[in-house]
Amino acid sequence: VILGPEYYPDAYYSSGMYLLYRRVQQQPTGQREGSRVGEILVKSQIVYPAPGSRLVAGPYIVTGFAWSGGNTIQGINISTDDGKTWRTAELEGTPQRFAWVKWHYNWDARGGEYVLRSRAQDSAGNLQPLERDSTRTDGYELNSCPRVHCTVK
Repeated sequence: VILGPEYYPDAYYSSGMYLLYRRVQQQPTGQREGSRVGEILVKSQIVYPAPGSRLVAGPYIVTGFAWSGGNTIQGINISTDDGKTWRTAELEGTPQRFAWVKWHYNWDARGGEYVLRSRAQDSAGNLQPLERDSTRTDGYELNSCPRVHCTVK
């Protein structure tokens, strides 16, 4: 779906930046094919705890941000076991189009090694992918669910 100018913030659209970025994918034939990146994909990111954190067992508030383009964020799920199980995080504030929304999750951390991941869903039903498309050869649209490794003692 390509959205018209009424869906883009004025500065982004009038600057021509929407024409600049190219999505590049490696085809089975070995050729690389490019197409215009024209919308913001759904994404979330954990900001606390930081990757590589060493925590003392106890309660923590995992925090982060989520965003989407012309849609709004509808929900965030959190995994503490690298995506095997998911729990619901709480949005802070009212999600808006083209804007970040803060979220948090109350985590009772016990001793062990953890891989935290957040996953967003937007109002159009778009779900943040767990992994990046393996055919992509560009550096744009890095919206897969990042891993945050941490140790709890």
